[in-house]
Amino acid sequence: FCRCYSGWSGIRCDIPINCQSCSSDSICIGSINNRSICICSLMKFGPRCFLTSSCPENACQNNGQCIPADMTLSNSDYSCICSDQYYGSRCQYIKAKLDIYLENLNIPSYLLAFFLTISNKSEPTLTIMLQKLTLFQHMVTFRIAIPYHIVIVQSNRKTYLAVIQSYPNNDISTSINPSRECIPIELLLNSTLLKMSRFQRIKYYHIPCQIYDNLNCFIDEYYLCL
Repeated sequence: FCRCYSGWSGIRCDIPINCQSCSSDSICIGSINNRSICICSLMKFGPRCFLTSSCPENACQNNGQCIPADMTLSNSDYSCICSDQYYGSRCQYIKAKLDIYLENLNIPSYLLAFFLTISNKSEPTLTIMLQKLTLFQHMVTFRIAIPYHIVIVQSNRKTYLAVIQSYPNNDISTSINPSRECIPIELLLNSTLLKMSRFQRIKYYHIPCQIYDNLNCFIDEYYLCL
C-alpha cells in the first residue's frame, strides 16, 4: 500500500488534494469527488467554512463559552460550555463547593471522593470524583452539581468520613484526619466473629459502636457503617 505525502491521496497517491477552496482559517483534511473536506473554526460553517455563524447576545451566563448552531441543520440550537463552577444548559446554576483540608495526613497523589445522595423514594445514588494533588497541597476543592448528604474520601488506601448532613448545603469546609478514619472491620472484631459468614457476622456490628466511643464509622468489603 502507499502512504501518501501531504497534499496527495488515492490508492497510489496520484490524486492531488486541492485545499484552495477551504477558507484560510479552516483545516483541510482531504478531498472527495474533487471537493475539499474542510474543518471549520468555531464561528464558521458550511462546506468551505465561508459562512459565519453567531450566538445570540448573552446566550451563556457566567462566562460560559457559546458554541453556535449549524445553520444547515433544521431545529439546531446553540450550546454552552460552562466553567468548572457552573452547570446547566445556559450555565445558569452554580455548583456546590466542598473544601477538604488534609490534617495530619500524608499528602497523597490523588484524592477520591464518593458523594452519596440519600432518598426515601429510591436507592442511594453515588457520584465519584477524583482530584490530583501537588506535593505540598493540603486543601482540595470539589465542585458538584447534584445535592449530596454523605461524602466518603479515600486517601492512601484509607477511608475517611468527610461530610454527613441532613439537608444539602452549597458551600462546605471540612477536614479529614486520623480520628475521622472509617476503620476496617478486621481491626475491630475478634477472629471468631471474622470467620463467620457475612450474614452471621453482621448481627454483631453493633459491638464496635459500644466498645469504641470515638468511632465515627467502619467498613467491610460490602458495607459502610456509621
